[in-house]
Amino acid sequence: MGPRTTLAASAAVAALAALATGCADDFGPATNHAKDSATVTGAAPVVDIHNGSGSVRIVAGAGPVKVHRTMDYHHTRPGPIPRTAGSDGTLRLAADCDGCKIGYELTVPPATQVRVHGGSGRVDVSGVAQVRYDGGSGTVGVTRVTGPVQVRTGSGSVDVSHVGAAVTIRAASGDIGLADVGGAVVAVTSHGDLHASGLRAPSVEGRIGSGSLKLDFATAPQRVTAQSGSGNIEIRLPSQGYRIEAAAGSGSVHRRVPDSPAATALISAHSGSGDIDIDGR
Repeated sequence: MGPRTTLAASAAVAALAALATGCADDFGPATNHAKDSATVTGAAPVVDIHNGSGSVRIVAGAGPVKVHRTMDYHHTRPGPIPRTAGSDGTLRLAADCDGCKIGYELTVPPATQVRVHGGSGRVDVSGVAQVRYDGGSGTVGVTRVTGPVQVRTGSGSVDVSHVGAAVTIRAASGDIGLADVGGAVVAVTSHGDLHASGLRAPSVEGRIGSGSLKLDFATAPQRVTAQSGSGNIEIRLPSQGYRIEAAAGSGSVHRRVPDSPAATALISAHSGSGDIDIDGR
């Protein structure tokens, strides 16, 4: 068998293997597009979505859970939308296809707990009871949530606002934005800015590898930990006595609030390279 014959045979085997495994990416852009909708029968207090590259948008509304779906696929159309929750009360939605892209739009009752597992694609959730997101990349927006919010992402920006409970955000890279959060905050990004405003949180832990870190408090916190490997730190809070521990490896430290060693409220700020400003209002 000559070299050309061997090469042709190898290519044929590879093509057959791709067909057998359903590796749709080998066929280029999706050629089929469809939409469908469904109303879920009965209660579904938990919504769990496993998605790939499609977007997810969830808003609160009256009545049962309603699901609208847009699909881009190659050969096999994704299965139907589940019409009922599982025995544990969880409605599970998934991109159960190879190489397809599904966008979800849901309307759910305000008491719903939402869990999203995403690869990439924008995710927006508003008006629900609780949110947990775990994804690879993509923009995440969460607002008007009464319960806790947990976000873990590889890359992409995260914006969380108007949350009454604890917020935990861990990002490998990407900017983090917070506004009007009333519960304890933990926000960490290796590469990116961390900017927060209108904080009512009793405690805030903000850590960034590189970027700027800004914390603006509407009410006086009990404990603040701000750490930056490279970048400036700005903390603005109501004027009162705080126990301040601040140090910059390369940069200056400015304190414009009373530094009271006996105070119960602690402000701890450390920057490897960058200025630190602690200001009162």
